[in-house]
Amino acid sequence: MSHTIENLTKDKVSKKIVAAIFLLTLRRESSIVCRFLTIVFALVVFSSNANIIKLNSVKSPVKSSLYWHGYIEKTGGRFVEDDTAITGLAGTDFEINILKKNTWRIPNRIGTGFIIIVDFSSIPKNIEKFSLQITYPEMTLPIGGVRSAIKRDIDLHRHSGSYRWTFDFYFDFPYETTPGDWKIKIYSEGDLIHSSIFRVVDYEKKAQNW
Repeated sequence: MSHTIENLTKDKVSKKIVAAIFLLTLRRESSIVCRFLTIVFALVVFSSNANIIKLNSVKSPVKSSLYWHGYIEKTGGRFVEDDTAITGLAGTDFEINILKKNTWRIPNRIGTGFIIIVDFSSIPKNIEKFSLQITYPEMTLPIGGVRSAIKRDIDLHRHSGSYRWTFDFYFDFPYETTPGDWKIKIYSEGDLIHSSIFRVVDYEKKAQNW
């Protein structure tokens, strides 16, 4: 919903700005040019504020709810190349053991990791994908290069208004275990519809309140 200048002036702060600007234009010593410039300035300020309010007022109809998250361990399995994976490798054919439910603090022991499952509903029919952004502590890969973020689409083709999204990550190699925050954000047509943070901590020290 956009806001007009009339609506903006109802705000106390905006009223003070309006009064200050127009009192200046009424002063006898103010020239015609000065009055013109102050009025232009006022319009620019109001225009900027209106755009900010309009952007902040836009909300996606998509609803999200956290289904499950926690600290897990995997056993068995093998690796396959996967360009969409954090490190270019993905595990497959492994078993998962739950170490701790409903925790955002993740000790970085090799062979363990974290998982998050989010349910999305009220997805409009025309929405065919979400945008996923993950930032994480820097990793120096064995093949060279440093990574600290990944962006990719979440395919929603043939959804029926709802979708269950799952993401898991495991510390398979020492270079993946750097302590720090893993920030996960999911967008629908530019609107943030989910945000969460896992905090990876030193396994030897563990987390407080673990």
